[in-house]
Order: sequence, then structure tokens, then C-alpha cells
Amino acid sequence: MKFSLVCTCLSIAFSVFAQKTDSLLNLLTTADTDSSRHMINTEIGYALMYDYPDSARGYFKAALKAAELMNSDQKIASSLTLTGVTYYFNGQFEQAMDYYLQALALSEKTENDRYTGIISNNIGAVYFEMQEYQKASGYYASAIQLFEAAKDTFWLSNSLNNMGNALEKTNQYDLALDVYNQSLALAKQSNNNEAIGSAISNLGNVYMALNQYDEAMRQYQGGVAYQVAAGDKTGQAISYNNIGQIFNNRGEFSKALEYHQKALEISEEIGHLETTKNGVKWLADAHFHLGNSGEAYELLLRYNVLNDSLVGIEKANAVEELNQKYETEKKERAIAELELDKKNASLALANSNNQRNIFISAFVVFFIAAGFLLYRYQTKKKTSDLLSVKNQQITEALEEREILLKEIHHRVKNNLQVISSLLKLQAGSLQNEAAVDAIKEGQHRVKSMALIHQKLYSAEDIRGVDIQDYFENLLLELKQVFGAIDVSSDVNTSGLKMDIDTVIPLGLIMNELITNALKYAFVDMDNARLDLSVEEQSDRLIIVLKDNGVGMDESAMEQHNSFGWKMIRSLSRKVKAEIEVINNQGTTVTLSLARYKLVL
Repeated sequence: MKFSLVCTCLSIAFSVFAQKTDSLLNLLTTADTDSSRHMINTEIGYALMYDYPDSARGYFKAALKAAELMNSDQKIASSLTLTGVTYYFNGQFEQAMDYYLQALALSEKTENDRYTGIISNNIGAVYFEMQEYQKASGYYASAIQLFEAAKDTFWLSNSLNNMGNALEKTNQYDLALDVYNQSLALAKQSNNNEAIGSAISNLGNVYMALNQYDEAMRQYQGGVAYQVAAGDKTGQAISYNNIGQIFNNRGEFSKALEYHQKALEISEEIGHLETTKNGVKWLADAHFHLGNSGEAYELLLRYNVLNDSLVGIEKANAVEELNQKYETEKKERAIAELELDKKNASLALANSNNQRNIFISAFVVFFIAAGFLLYRYQTKKKTSDLLSVKNQQITEALEEREILLKEIHHRVKNNLQVISSLLKLQAGSLQNEAAVDAIKEGQHRVKSMALIHQKLYSAEDIRGVDIQDYFENLLLELKQVFGAIDVSSDVNTSGLKMDIDTVIPLGLIMNELITNALKYAFVDMDNARLDLSVEEQSDRLIIVLKDNGVGMDESAMEQHNSFGWKMIRSLSRKVKAEIEVINNQGTTVTLSLARYKLVL
């Protein structure tokens, strides 16, 4: 649980800003200095930022222009940072990062340790949301050093807490516990109940991950007391859901139901979509285990609706609107070009007539020609300006379409996660071990496809997937699922990117092969290793998966996983892949693809 994302603190509280927005707007119309314009635009933007980040961004950019006219590095850095925060709130992390990095370069020049630390903390938060936890840790560490130098215990506690989040995500639990305890000690010094509750709840998360449920329960219950005192209802809802999960893991489903119901009531009260969605999902799970299948089904349907609301029907309408706008712009551009040709032809004819009449009066011809030349210049300039505007509008429309396509990939990923959750619930109701294993394998296959769409909506270029990052994440997730974290691995994909039509069947094939290796290759052995390489040779794509396990030939692999092997064969035909299995000091599986598409 992260707390206090960033922003420069202004002298007037947010609630007062909201009440005085109209008077601030009136002051803005009469502001006669760059300094006053910077201050008023910043205060209006800050008042709007949490609820209307898009509107706030316009005021922060106006403040930025005023700061540039003042030539104040500190004020420019502040406006850049606040603009970046509005992009962060909208999930536009690349744009947020661009503004933060500009702000960081200027803030370092001013040697203001505290503000430079805040920006570094922000950059770490962006990398955290992009799941680049090592980079996030680096910036959090820089922020911690700067806050220590500035003797700012509030922000130091904040960055330590965020560092703990990153360490927890990379399974460095001992370090995470140490950092959370440091954050907790500083928060107690400043009597910041919200920060204390956040740090204690984060300690509970670590103990939960270590399956130390009694200690996790103690931490969560202690954290709730501080969250109630601070009025932190979001933190309370999250803590109640976590307590419910502990009861769920212990098989005390009635208790789990009680706490998930508390969490849901608070989430609905504050209108927090994410915690409401999670509360509905976990409440469904508790009802399912209590045999209340009807309630569980209704809650899962509601979960799906909440999940879809992250994109919403408005986004689909917006896509259609943008398509129509794009087609309209194309037609208008074509009409403008035809009108230009027509006018040029008319001008050419007029010039011809003038030449025929040149013998009548040189004086008249001169003025007529000059008039037509001026008219032609003005007409072409006007048409050229019109075309420039149309081109700009088309470019902006295409950029908006790309953002919406990313959100569609986000929606597909969320729906696949719902399917995965349904499969998990189904597995929990079965007694037959073979059936449970089959459903879990199906769940892993759905997750491998969801991972592809996750990479597409979080990538700057949505045309294709960086398969180095994709296969590293797929391998890490499968190792965690099968408890094979100790298996060493190396992924080398030669920096290639693939389009989605290639990477989906290939991802499913590799999911089966990696699963097969982790389940059967490493039986009671140390120094287990599993390596994956991808390279393009001539007109074929060569993928090699090699392990140093017990060794299996193709017939043995098919015997262990006959359905999976049939699926591999079927998907291989889709990409025209030849498969070779070699059993020599382990198993080496080589795929040679003739049908594939790379993205440059």
C-alpha cells in the first residue's frame, strides 16, 4: 500500500481551493504579472487535480508558461511536476515520466534536496506502476538519501514505505520488513496516523506473503486502528479485505465473509472502484466456499461489470466517433485538394486571357496580372493553412485512437483475468485431482494470453510485443506457480518484437513447454537450469528451450501431457513450425517458424 504520491504543497488546503475556484478564476482575469499568473493558475490546477486531472493540466501548463517568462528554475520544475502528476492520475505513465525527468534536471540545478527528492519519489512511483521494480527501487533510494540530507522525516517515511513496496514485489521480504519498520518509526515520530496505518498494513502484507498468518493478522488489525483514527477509509477497506483473505486461507469462510462484507460497504461508501471490485471478487469466493453458489455467481457477474467500467461504454462510443472523425477529415482534405486544383486551373485560364489582351493595354494587363497573382498567393496560402490544420487534426485523432486501442487491450486483459478467476473457483469445487490439474493448466494458458495484452497496453508502441520482457515474465510466473524459483534461467531474444498474431500462438506453445519442463524435468536435483533463446536465421525464426533435467524424448513428453502436446501440434501448424526434441544431458526443444511477423 503506497501513500502520499507527490505534489508540491501550497499554502491553502484543497477543500478551501474547491470553495474559492470561482474567485480564483476572477482573479486570473485581472492578474497583471507573471508571478501572480503562475500562483493563481497553480492554485486552480491543484484544486481540480484529484477529481479533474485533465482540466487541472491546462492550468498547470499555463503556470508553466508564466514560470518560463519569469526564468525561475524552481517554479518551472514545480509546474512540470504537477503537470506530470495529472498524467500519472490518468495512467499515462510515459507522459508523466517525460515531465518528471524535465523537472528533475531543473531541480538538481537548484540544489533543493527536498524537492529533488519528491520528484525522484514520483519517478519511482511511475516505474512501480509500470512493474519495473528495480528501476523504481533506484529512484526511491535516491529520494531517501535526499530526504535524509534535508532532514524531512515525513517524506523520508513516505519513500521508505514505497521502497518496501518495490522490495516486496521482488520477493525480498527480509529487506522489505526492515524498510517498513524504518518507515513506521518515522511515521510515529510525526504522529501521522495515516502513514502509521499504511506502514503497519504493509508489514502485514509481507507476513501474508510468507504464510505467517497469525503475525499478518496482528499487523492488519493494528493498522486498522490507526486508519480509523486518520479517517483513511480506503486503507480500512484494503485491510479488511486482507483480514478476510487470512480467514479464507484458514478455511474460516464465515469470518472471511464478514470482513469482505465490511470492506465492500466502506468501498461503496467512498466510491473507490478498485477496492469495490476486489471486495466483490473476494466476497464471491467466500460465498462459493460456504456453498452459496447463487450469491457467488451474482457477485462474479457484478465483478465483471465493475471490471468493464474501467473502460466503459463511453470508450467504445469514443472509438466509433474517432473513426468517423478520421474518415470525415480524409474526405475534407480530399475536397480541399480538389478545390485547390480547380482554383489553380481557373487562375491559369485567367492568365491566358490576360496574355491575349496584352496588346490592348500594357497598363491594364499589369494591374490585372498583379491582382490575380496576389489572389492566387492568398488562395494558395489559405488552402495550405487549411490543409495544415486538417493534417494536425488527423494526427491528433490517430493519437487518440492509439490511446483507446491501449485501453481496449486493457479491457481484454481484465476479461481474461475474470475467466482465470472463474477457472480457479471451478477448480476449488472439484475433488478429482486430474480434473483440478486440467483446469489449472487452462488457467495458466489464459494467464499467458492476458500477459500479452498487458504488455500491449503498457507499451509505447502497440504494434507488437517485446518478447524478451514477455518471456521473462511468463517464465517467472510459471516458476512461482510450480515452486521452482531456484531453477536458474536465461532468456535471450535478440531484441526482437513480434506482432500479436504471432506471439499469441507462440506464447501458448512456450507456456506448455515450460510447464512440462518445470513439472517433470527437475526431479530431486540441484543446479537446475532452463534457458530460452530466439533468433532469426535467414527466413525462419528459431526458438530453443533447453533444460539440464532428467531428459525426455518426444514420446515421453506426449505421454506426460497428451492434450498439451496436441495443442502444441495444432498451434505449430498455425505458424508453420517444425518441432525437434533432442534428449541429450537434458531436453532441448527447437521450433523453426516459417510463418511469423516481426515489428521493426
